[in-house]
Amino acid sequence: MKKWLYPVIFLIIFTFSACAGEDPHSNSSMPEFVDVEILMPDEIEVGETVQIQCRVTQGDETVNDADEVEFELWKDGDPDDQHQEIEGTLEGDGIYYIDYTFDEPGTYYVISHVTAREYHIMPQKEFKVVE
Repeated sequence: MKKWLYPVIFLIIFTFSACAGEDPHSNSSMPEFVDVEILMPDEIEVGETVQIQCRVTQGDETVNDADEVEFELWKDGDPDDQHQEIEGTLEGDGIYYIDYTFDEPGTYYVISHVTAREYHIMPQKEFKVVE
């Protein structure tokens, strides 16, 4: 009885080890994540028109083909329904922007909502508007 047991065990081990090879569906060259950096001054004067930008990249490549770039702005303490959402314009070299004038001093926030190359990125930045 032991004579047939060893070949069966060997056959089972051999079969499972052959199936444990590299997964043909695995993607060893997965694309790099899309990165978004908000570019703007940390402090802005009331009444000053400022350009708020975001730079969109994927690895070393600039992304000029984003599906959506939208800037969401609000003053600290404002309810969600008072957030302003403004579509960004492509300047080139992965830079998208809006021009905006702030009428009141205070602490503000901006989120750039970027959908590009099957990723959705939402970096946020806090800044001050002063008199």
